[in-house]
Amino acid sequence: MDLRVRLFAALRERAGTDELQVEGLPEGVDIAGLKAELERRHPELGDLSHIAGVVGTEYAPEDRVLVAGDEVALLPPVSGGEDELERGVFELCADPLDVGAIQARVGHPSCGAIVVFTGTTRETNRGQDVVRLDYEAFEAMAGPEMGRIFAECREQLGDGDERRLRMLAIHRTG
Repeated sequence: MDLRVRLFAALRERAGTDELQVEGLPEGVDIAGLKAELERRHPELGDLSHIAGVVGTEYAPEDRVLVAGDEVALLPPVSGGEDELERGVFELCADPLDVGAIQARVGHPSCGAIVVFTGTTRETNRGQDVVRLDYEAFEAMAGPEMGRIFAECREQLGDGDERRLRMLAIHRTG
């Protein structure tokens, strides 16, 4: 049996893609079996025991048997445990960015400042008028590279009880 598995948040970052095509699964595999097989085939995903399985739009128990054609998603916890922004989150977005919404998303009572960088367009570049921009990203490399940059930032700046580093980078494409 073949399944398409959608990945979100840290899983998407670790895999460098937002979905995996999983081929050759045994008939009757359940969510727990799928996660075990993904851990084996894609060790970069890490331990999936705390990851929720979703079939269609419903959370699914570990013993939910999957059938061909099921749309499966894996969702890391959103609350409790470590804040995903403390590990660093990188996203690609095809829609215009809402800087205010992004700033609100990264804000936290433990933080004393928020630094926002937004790029602007020059009217000329290398002596030519700029009439159009096309933003692109090498998706398979972008997430892992941002993860490396986030790790370097944490290493250089340190983390402590009074200093919490929260990182969110969103790159517009299109």
